[in-house]
Amino acid sequence: MQLPCVILCGGKSSRMGSDKALLNFKNQSLITYQYNKMSSLFKEVYISAKKSYENLPLLKENQDSFSPLFGILNAFETLHTERIFFICVDTPFITLSNIQKLIDSMPNQSLIHFAKTPKNKHFLTSIWHKKTIPLIKKCLQNQEYKISKLFEQCQVSSLEYHQESEFFNLNTQEQYLLALKEITNG
Repeated sequence: MQLPCVILCGGKSSRMGSDKALLNFKNQSLITYQYNKMSSLFKEVYISAKKSYENLPLLKENQDSFSPLFGILNAFETLHTERIFFICVDTPFITLSNIQKLIDSMPNQSLIHFAKTPKNKHFLTSIWHKKTIPLIKKCLQNQEYKISKLFEQCQVSSLEYHQESEFFNLNTQEQYLLALKEITNG
């Protein structure tokens, strides 16, 4: 199955204090790093954001509100495909082999298949089916922006990973500095 990949980066970056997509990561912007990495696994890779980044293929989010659900809905309405793999710009450590495992383990009947670790559910490292569109629209109409609420309304599945560090998020300056230290020491 050939899935498109959509990198979600339409958030506020309020905890970081600056645009996460533009953080320096391995001598390039985080968005460029993530785009290049995903391009080695997926034939089609798009950026879901409120603005353009470095001439990368953009699925522009036009809403004033902030929720990944806007980006997910926009991706389905723009790409017209059955399933899409989503990942956040701020999770650069997941390996391509673990993404492939997630894709390979996806049950046919599942509307959303996501990564899970012992400590967390990673709802935005996931594969979504277009049948979620009515549920997404309902959540947005009701201003219910938490993805966990949508997950309660449809058939989901997950793949458990034991490498918590691969799902490390760069949400704050402290986490970003830890990531840079990991790169230097790794």
